[in-house]
Amino acid sequence: MRLLLVRLLLRLLSDKSYKMIKDDVIQEWLVSLSSSDSGYKGYYTIRKKAILGVLGIGLEQKEYWTNLGRLAELKHLNNLSMDLIKKRDAKKNKKKK
Repeated sequence: MRLLLVRLLLRLLSDKSYKMIKDDVIQEWLVSLSSSDSGYKGYYTIRKKAILGVLGIGLEQKEYWTNLGRLAELKHLNNLSMDLIKKRDAKKNKKKK
């Protein structure tokens, strides 16, 4: 669904780059985030602490919502990666049975 919306948005903007989006490549990249050598877990932890630290000092409304959006995007990216890993594991277990 997400990919469809991105393609539709890019098509409406008359941008031809939507044809270059490959869902398989994106999914492989999201799954690769969980590997031990990717460094994403460390990045996620440091980035989340930094954003929460900035939110805790008190900001103007625009800066507050910008940082809150960054935090939501970071969490969403992590959730997408975890969901894909669960789906792949479920498929592997189903094939083994």
